[in-house]
Amino acid sequence: MPAFFSSFGVLEWTLVIVAALLVCYSVYLAIDQRGSLRFAVPREPVNAVVAAAVAVLGIGYFVVRGAQPDDFSACCVLVAVGASLALVRSGMGPHGIYQGGMRVGWDRIERVESVAVAGGVSVRYTMRGAERELVLLGADAGAVEAFLADMRKIH
Repeated sequence: MPAFFSSFGVLEWTLVIVAALLVCYSVYLAIDQRGSLRFAVPREPVNAVVAAAVAVLGIGYFVVRGAQPDDFSACCVLVAVGASLALVRSGMGPHGIYQGGMRVGWDRIERVESVAVAGGVSVRYTMRGAERELVLLGADAGAVEAFLADMRKIH
């Protein structure tokens, strides 16, 4: 083991492993979304700025603190969160509803309905008794309802 990692304790290794798992999950979700998203929430330009700022903050923290091994785990976590913010989107597709960095499969959704709102469509769905809302700006209400009807038939 390199000398750099010799001072790592359980907490540092745990944070590095969590960061690696978050990056892997974000890449998996981004690949899954690329083939599945039919209706996506448009990204604002500020999303890329925030993702880059979080990653730069993590790297900057590590460098400013003197590149100490104890600060490496915090750097990894911040870079992983920045990567997750940059890669993962919200939307809806045949695999499920993507929101908040998670995918909810259609088999776990108890009820779903769409309502036309100014500038798009609001999709409300219930999962485990909790109702959530996904607003698809710029989406066509007829196309969303037709898609949901297909998903209801299948699942």
